[in-house]
Amino acid sequence: VDKALTFIEDLVKDKGIDLKDISVLTAYSANLILIKKATKKKFSSLATLPEATTVEGHQGHEKPIIVAIMGTAHPRPGPGFTTDQRRLCVMLTRQKAALIIFGDFNVGGPYNDDGSTKKSKGGKGKETKFKVETVTGEEAFIDGRKLQGVHRELLLAKRVAGLGSE
Repeated sequence: VDKALTFIEDLVKDKGIDLKDISVLTAYSANLILIKKATKKKFSSLATLPEATTVEGHQGHEKPIIVAIMGTAHPRPGPGFTTDQRRLCVMLTRQKAALIIFGDFNVGGPYNDDGSTKKSKGGKGKETKFKVETVTGEEAFIDGRKLQGVHRELLLAKRVAGLGSE
């Protein structure tokens, strides 16, 4: 969340982008709380940034610039709800001019430079099923192929920049 807000702050300051032209989307309501707290305490220059919304809250709306924050660490890191094709479609199609995605690119497993999945010790490729916690706290297994396909296409198009793990 901090890296995304720092990016927005720099974008506004360095490029003269109007905050009203930016929308922050996240797949997780827990991130909304983090974003709200951070904009009050650490990123006061973003006080007039339109309130961040979840993917569901942004259906039917568009903005020139979308900053998508995909990260989660609870209960365990993983692709979670973003593997739902409908949610992923909304997250990836609400921008008029620019889409910037923040998250762990290798959340579903590491990729090679050519976009292929790295092999595990057993010789198999990356898993496409992930164990996640549902909204009700139950465990479920989800299919991550759609998200992995988006990742692969972005890698192959050289549209991925790393920020490090600070």
